[in-house]
Amino acid sequence: MKKLFITPFAAVAAVTVSMSGQAFAEVSALDVWNSWKSYAEMTGQNITVGSQETDGGALILRNVTMAADLPDGSFSSTMELLEFRERGDGTVAVTMSPDLPLSVTANPADGGAMDLAMILRQTGMSIIASGDPDDISFDFLAARLEFTIDKLVVDGADVDPTVKLSLDDVDGKYRLTKGDRRDYRSELRAGKLAYDIDVKDPEKGGTFTANGEMTDFATQSLASIAAGFDMASPTAMFDGSVNVEAGFSTGPSHASVRIVDRKDDVSINTQTDSNALNISLVDGAMEYGGSATGIRYELKSPKIPFPEVTLELADFGFRFAMPMRKTDEPRDFGFLARLGGVKISDMIWSMLDPQQVMPRDPATIELDVSGKMKWLVEIGDPAQAKAFKGKNPAELYDLNINSIILSAAGAEIAGNGGFTFDNSDMTTFKGMPAPTGAVDLRIVGANGLIDRLIQMGMLPDDKAMGFRMMLGLFARPADGEDTMTSKIEVNGDGSVFANGQQLK
Repeated sequence: MKKLFITPFAAVAAVTVSMSGQAFAEVSALDVWNSWKSYAEMTGQNITVGSQETDGGALILRNVTMAADLPDGSFSSTMELLEFRERGDGTVAVTMSPDLPLSVTANPADGGAMDLAMILRQTGMSIIASGDPDDISFDFLAARLEFTIDKLVVDGADVDPTVKLSLDDVDGKYRLTKGDRRDYRSELRAGKLAYDIDVKDPEKGGTFTANGEMTDFATQSLASIAAGFDMASPTAMFDGSVNVEAGFSTGPSHASVRIVDRKDDVSINTQTDSNALNISLVDGAMEYGGSATGIRYELKSPKIPFPEVTLELADFGFRFAMPMRKTDEPRDFGFLARLGGVKISDMIWSMLDPQQVMPRDPATIELDVSGKMKWLVEIGDPAQAKAFKGKNPAELYDLNINSIILSAAGAEIAGNGGFTFDNSDMTTFKGMPAPTGAVDLRIVGANGLIDRLIQMGMLPDDKAMGFRMMLGLFARPADGEDTMTSKIEVNGDGSVFANGQQLK
């Protein structure tokens, strides 16, 4: 069974939305059709045409069907009309039916059979193709693109959902380039992205509703596929045959979600000033990350003891990077998680601290690490992964702690450091490679925080004394009021030191 390189919706979007570029030389109607058909077939689709005719400089296709096998299922779509008309200036105008129906069926062995019917509808679409047969570009405009789900049957039960996604004031570009590799570049901008979802549980009677809008929506992508790419190979995605870079960004946005069942009625409202998400898979290395600013969450439920709970964040960010294939040399990896300027609602503060003993400054949490590692097995190949069961599948060589920050309630811990690892020594630290390195920490306001916890009655005096003694063991006074520093060192021989004092 073939595997699709892209999702069914993305495959159809390649026909209707993904088209752009600049005029270079000349391209014919047949050139454009052959280029699109070749792209669709490379992504795992089978193309059939009900009828084909020429009218002067126009190539007119009717009942163009796109179909593909999916894991445990299939995908198909039929376009009533697809026309490529030469404009006399070396460019081609592309016209298609306003409605494009899609269907997906799945019948996995573990249950959850699904029958899904969708429609992709375009209003005011204009597509102009230009270039030469090996480098075709497209420019497109649309007043609106709208995607709706008409039917969803799961295990024989009709879910009858309302699902609508729309893009308004669309302007985009797309470019297909042939060579040793096939490159596909796209850009799309929309004044607004909106969605509306309403799903009912046919068995339990619960409902899920969600709606929202994103302004100034923009997305871009690049896919580069080597000639002879074998989609049936479990490791082909990670051996450099496919490189993908994609992402999107938005301006201010808002969303509302409500979940109702027999036990609860929960609603969540969110607002953000900006959002961004990026993903890449280049030369077998994956990176995934995102960010948002000006975030506000509002939670309501009859089960919480407040009319509502609010949470605000000045900024949020995450990043995950890792090699995805076996290599002879170590490769980079990384992880970042950040919650900046976190504020909780005054109602929660009033319950926890009615006397306002604690400073209510925004909190910040951050962890940023990077390093080098290598896989000893092709993790994309289930057979290899299974054969390696019970063994260590990877080796860690370096771990850099670029930043650790925990700031809340008037206290802060910040630090950085780094370690190297000896993979030939798996006994000194019982099953892990022996580390050598250190972490430097700066601690501000710890004693003040302990005093306030005692004042609030949340920390007994005897336990507070134990915390102070432990703090004195691992840290020493530094410049600044209620400020301490600590240096934790680990040696490959198994010894551990805190500020030069041996702990192990």
